[in-house]
Amino acid sequence: MPSRYVGTESISISGVTGGSQQLTVLEAEVSLTGNGWQKHPIVTGPEAPCILGIDYLRNGYFKDPKGYRWAFGIAAVETEDIRQLSTLPGLSDDSCAVGLLRVEEQQALYGQCVSPVENGGLTVDYRALNEVTPPLSAAVPDMLELQYELESKAAKWYATIDIANAFFSIPLAAECRAQFAFTWKGIQYTWNRLPQGWKHSPTICHGLIQTALEKGEAPEHLQYIDDIIVWGNTAGEVFEKGEKIIQILLKAGFAIKRSKVKGPAQEIQFLGVKWQDGRRQIPTEVINKIIAMSPPTSKKETQAFLGAIGFWRMHIPEYSQIVSPLYLVTRKKNDFHWGPEQQQAFAQIKQEIAHAVALGPVRTGPEVKNVLYSAAGNNGLSWSLWQKVPGETRGRPLGFWSRSYRDLKPTTFPQRRKS
Repeated sequence: MPSRYVGTESISISGVTGGSQQLTVLEAEVSLTGNGWQKHPIVTGPEAPCILGIDYLRNGYFKDPKGYRWAFGIAAVETEDIRQLSTLPGLSDDSCAVGLLRVEEQQALYGQCVSPVENGGLTVDYRALNEVTPPLSAAVPDMLELQYELESKAAKWYATIDIANAFFSIPLAAECRAQFAFTWKGIQYTWNRLPQGWKHSPTICHGLIQTALEKGEAPEHLQYIDDIIVWGNTAGEVFEKGEKIIQILLKAGFAIKRSKVKGPAQEIQFLGVKWQDGRRQIPTEVINKIIAMSPPTSKKETQAFLGAIGFWRMHIPEYSQIVSPLYLVTRKKNDFHWGPEQQQAFAQIKQEIAHAVALGPVRTGPEVKNVLYSAAGNNGLSWSLWQKVPGETRGRPLGFWSRSYRDLKPTTFPQRRKS
């Protein structure tokens, strides 16, 4: 909190990092449920300590002596005076006007299948076309590498820009349209904009946006297809960077929906991950969704659950050992049987997700030490990477990795015959 709101009583808190942090105590009105306010003593400091169980406060708020309301774990900055990128001119408010999707009648010797989707719309199945489409030398950046790079910035402020309907803003050359033909109610159509579902659409879209930003000399940023993030140490710095990038994109002909522009903010989501001070965290809505999931009743439901939690495996120590019983019921040779072992693993991994610690930030400098811990237990192997600086006994985790013995295939070695 700002210095004028610091309490008078000083305390020392030891966190999961192994180090201690000097904080102060003051009395404030607290709301953890949103239904009312009660006075409680709270600790304040320049940053949130890494304490196991602190995530229980992630949906709570407190009021400072001036009456401002703040979320726990976020530095108290008076955001009322911070100009948001969503107020810039040129952004679109009408979702129907965003994008330049067109279809036109087409006479082609071939066509793709059209299938209904859950939201009541239609989708074109381009799997057959994708199989015969030659590869491109260019590629979309690896999402995990982008996360590592953003983690190394350890920024205080962020802003994100999401281009609206980016694929449909890219014209298709007339000679390329026939291959995307599809039939609907006896009439053959094709796109004159880059369609979704084709294997090279993400790569082409990413490359065109990247080229536009490079030509416009955009400030430092990270880009994943049509998602862009900028960062900095102050809100003003981030606003200037975001404004410059928005101007470049609008000039290049891309539409940007106002609701898709976020920040400057000290906590933001990018690539499905919550970012704060360079730390990666599991978003609250993701945790709530996973916790609310019921035990699977089929292989397909089990695979869906594993897919939902697998993205966050780096936050969970011994992840592979915990979920190993769940993978057993998904194997083709096994009949689906949900027993006590699966139920225990299901409950345990949800509990681990709920209490997962933040990862990072990646720190650099001669005083930073990288420490790798490894262990071999009864059920598998596990290792984790930590960074620590003077004053920390253990440090901050950068990631957890694991391998269950069940995942390891037995290896046989040839034996030499005795002559």
